[in-house]
Amino acid sequence: MDAPSRERWLLALLYQLGQRISGGAPLEDLLAHIAEAACELSSAESASVMLLDDKRRQLLCAASYGLSDAEAAAARFALGEGLAGWVAEHGEPATVGDTSRDPRFVEVVGQQPARLRSLCCVPMFARSGLIGVVTIGSPELDRFSADDEELLGYMAAAVAKDVENGRLYRLAITDALTGLYNRQHVGEKLPQEIARHRRYQQPLSLLLLDADHFKQVNDRHGHDVGDEVLRGLAQRLRESTRDADIVARYGGEEFMVLLPNTAEEGAENLAERLRAAVRDTPIAAAGVAVSMTLSAGLVTLGDGENAEALVKRADQALYRAKNSGRDRIEIG
Repeated sequence: MDAPSRERWLLALLYQLGQRISGGAPLEDLLAHIAEAACELSSAESASVMLLDDKRRQLLCAASYGLSDAEAAAARFALGEGLAGWVAEHGEPATVGDTSRDPRFVEVVGQQPARLRSLCCVPMFARSGLIGVVTIGSPELDRFSADDEELLGYMAAAVAKDVENGRLYRLAITDALTGLYNRQHVGEKLPQEIARHRRYQQPLSLLLLDADHFKQVNDRHGHDVGDEVLRGLAQRLRESTRDADIVARYGGEEFMVLLPNTAEEGAENLAERLRAAVRDTPIAAAGVAVSMTLSAGLVTLGDGENAEALVKRADQALYRAKNSGRDRIEIG
């Protein structure tokens, strides 16, 4: 691809990225698109987008293209560690023609020897400062040129603001402890889902779940264990629901799950799976195995019902479940 073609391609990429952002695409999708585009930009074998963690001490792989899941998961570097860490620490790009001769290169655990002989890594800066790095790799020696580094840097600079905005938005809608959506976000999504399902005449169900006897966990084991239990519950809920379902932490030990295109029978089956996923296996928390159960109130959207009325019915059903022995589902 000659220089004019790459410039046209880059402009097309930025346009596509803008369309995805305006369409509300999740941050993960945007990052995956950037990683794929970085590969295409230079015909590289692989690419990764690494972002600084919340404490700004470590780079974590947020998206990759051409890397295995194991390689992507193992790719994490402290500032100054590896080529990515060096670029992040110094705030300047770096291109390596032979990684075996560069002391900055650190092999990722599980990566095949000589898997990446050439690397090109550039920093991403936004208003808050450095937010991460973009890296492309190839098994060929001396694969990347100064032009590749310049174009990759231009792309990283062009998308950095959108990546930062995506991270800030995700923080605003996410519960800090569990990583689930927060109450405010699910409260905003529910009326939208109701309107959409009415428009297309599709069923919509809602689950309100409560961790039984959670206060006893805090009293017996302390709040650190209690926090780990909540994180464990959140993980079980994520693993047992579908991608289209909206899972949120609704209160202290209360969770809400919106189930699009799901009538009462399907919602009840899913609720039973959630209950079994929690009940059947204790949650490991700070060296303690904590057995938990869930109570749930289940409702399906009725004719003319608004969000407030739907949640109220779910809350009443949950109250009945709690007062009927717990570890059960009540349908409202």
